Amino acid sequence: MIKTALNIVSGAVQRLGDAVGLFESTRQEIGKTAKTGVNTVLKGLELVNRDEFESQTELLTQICDRLQIIQQRLDALDGGESMPPLGVNDDSETTDDEVAEEDEESDTSEKTDG
Repeated sequence: MIKTALNIVSGAVQRLGDAVGLFESTRQEIGKTAKTGVNTVLKGLELVNRDEFESQTELLTQICDRLQIIQQRLDALDGGESMPPLGVNDDSETTDDEVAEEDEESDTSEKTDG
């Protein structure tokens, strides 16, 4: 009777060990699959690291500051009237090159006058 009980307990322990091993391999396989899926999704999002984000944010802030200074200079040169952005043609179809030439002419006339 003790032998039979030991055989039953031994069989149960053996089955339990097999089940735990099966569970562990299944858990590892699910973990690998989930990790691969998450990595695929993250790569598709084109994320950047924190340092690169902060660097780009700082650069954008500097560009905005410079743009504001340029706009103030334009307003001062234009007597306070706001000008359309470069690249926008009015009815006379003035191009960016013509605007640049006019700016150069006005700069040289100011230097010779003053």
